Amino acid sequence: MSLRTDYRVPPQITSADWNRFAENFTVGDRGITFGGVLEVDRVDGVVKVGGDILPLSDASASIGSPGLRWSSIHAVNVVSGDYVFENGWRIVEAERLGLGEGLAILDDRRRVRVVLR
Repeated sequence: MSLRTDYRVPPQITSADWNRFAENFTVGDRGITFGGVLEVDRVDGVVKVGGDILPLSDASASIGSPGLRWSSIHAVNVVSGDYVFENGWRIVEAERLGLGEGLAILDDRRRVRVVLR
């Protein structure tokens, strides 16, 4: 792995700021690490994060796209709003539609097809 040494530090970043960044940044044989919060393994392509991954503002970003999807997601808990399927059908909280407690299944035109209680 080659390491560029010709990076220019923007003038608004002080040398103290740069030094704080650089002291947490490590380049190794397998990849890079940043302060124990981010690891990028160039050998097996794994990126590990020791904290939260957040968008800049609420409901403003996606993970993946229609053409670049994740093959599987493993999690302990998933907290979600609507579940939306590729065919346009969705599962929503029935209370939001004034249908009482439970879940509602909506078709691709957002017509209620089933209410599960």
